[in-house]
Amino acid sequence: MVSTLGQPPARWWNKWENRKEFFEPDGSWTSNIQRIYTPVFRPLHQRMWHMGRGETPETCEWDVEGGELRALEELLRAMLAFEPAQRPTAQQLMESEYMAKWAMPAWRRQQARAKQKE
Repeated sequence: MVSTLGQPPARWWNKWENRKEFFEPDGSWTSNIQRIYTPVFRPLHQRMWHMGRGETPETCEWDVEGGELRALEELLRAMLAFEPAQRPTAQQLMESEYMAKWAMPAWRRQQARAKQKE
């Protein structure tokens, strides 16, 4: 979670007794983690690029220029907020830019294709 979203709220970060096993006092990762861990720590934005199967706007499957990648990242960050009170409601998620511009139109297109096959 920390590598993906950043540090949790200070009240959690400061109470985490085993934090020293993973992080230096400045919040950077320790160089020698003694536990099993994922060898590559990636922030959410980098994970999103990998999900889009491309490293450039031209090769990525997201509509990068149109804002799809950014809108989806904003949606996911909101849903993954550490503090539950800061997470959006289902109604807010459905009204988000990503859902309105990309997800729902894609779903409608898929529904129309399915009806044509009937």
